[in-house]
Amino acid sequence: WTPNATQVGDHNVLISLNDGSQSVLQPLRLVVSYQPQPPDVLIEFTPSFAVPVKQQVTIHVAASGEADIASVKLWIDGVETRLDRFGRATYKPPTAGHISIQASATDVDGNVGTATRDLRVRDLADRTAPVVDIALPPEGAILDAVTGVVGSLSDTNLDRFFVELAPLGSADFETLASGLAPATDAVLAQIDPARWLNGAYELRLRAVDMAGRTGMVSRLIEINTAVKAG
Repeated sequence: WTPNATQVGDHNVLISLNDGSQSVLQPLRLVVSYQPQPPDVLIEFTPSFAVPVKQQVTIHVAASGEADIASVKLWIDGVETRLDRFGRATYKPPTAGHISIQASATDVDGNVGTATRDLRVRDLADRTAPVVDIALPPEGAILDAVTGVVGSLSDTNLDRFFVELAPLGSADFETLASGLAPATDAVLAQIDPARWLNGAYELRLRAVDMAGRTGMVSRLIEINTAVKAG
């Protein structure tokens, strides 16, 4: 069977096997696509929340695909780590912060799927919320051109930060930018007034540490430009 373009999709067929005295039926799923389908890869942590330094974490890698999986690999902070026969590895993070966990799966046809997750590690000595500040634009600024949001954020065990904007009085904030690292007087995001309706807005810088503590600061600004995108 040579499929054509009109047959893209799933096709379920039954395969019959007969040894002369008995027969069995075996279902078979065939997938027709324009491009090879890589395996799906899933990384799970136990426990799933941020863990203290040197606490053991179990990392489980699961993979599935259209074809049988031939091999699965794991990298912890760039170092390949052996998985057991159940697709698991244990790890005790030596330092606090973010640790990159990567995995790949290769099927019998040679297609490769990948996944990446962030392992969050707590510093139990950190007992304070992140300190944040917006330097620019100042309170009450009227924006009529693309403007950089200059700010600072500090914390010894930062999880991530968000620069957010919403119409004044609304709780529907849009994330302009986010990141994982502290910063000092850095351009954290850009505001393009052409993308927003004219009016008053609340600009917010919010930072969260590994323990869930939040530091936040807001500025009231106005967007006023005659030229709009689109």
